[in-house]
Amino acid sequence: MTKPSDDEVHDARPVLWDKETERLIKAERASLLQYACYRLGDVDEAEDAVQDVCLNLLSRVKAEVRNPVAYLYRMLSNLCSTRLKESAGRTKISLEALPEPADSEVEDFEQEYRRVSLLLGEIPEEQAEVIRLRFYGDKSFREIADILGVPLTTAKSRFTYGLEKMKKIGMRN
Repeated sequence: MTKPSDDEVHDARPVLWDKETERLIKAERASLLQYACYRLGDVDEAEDAVQDVCLNLLSRVKAEVRNPVAYLYRMLSNLCSTRLKESAGRTKISLEALPEPADSEVEDFEQEYRRVSLLLGEIPEEQAEVIRLRFYGDKSFREIADILGVPLTTAKSRFTYGLEKMKKIGMRN
């Protein structure tokens, strides 16, 4: 009897496709994609990240998760952080070096993304993450607190302090 290969063992994991998981993914997909776009700065990368997180969720053995939405966003946040760290060493082409996009929506997104990213990059990451989840993940403060595993008051104060810092930075520029 031969030992199964790593690929065979990996492929043998159960795939969960129950109605509850399907509803969760459908309900959150647009918000997850928007959140990932603002984390990664690229629509294609964001779509890949959301797809990977959904597949990861579907391929896990069903475990008791207290808050599935928070779990899904935490998975996406972790994946985005990993991808950003991995891409930090890669050479990126400046957006100005690319030909003009035909679609003004793409251009508007890129301009907004650059402006917001610069501001979020100037404040502590804990505050930036709360702001991203609130505006781009469309999450309530209770949901943000659950996603980040912090008290509700901490999520609210990080949001408030982060916005105050961003306003000060914006006024300086």
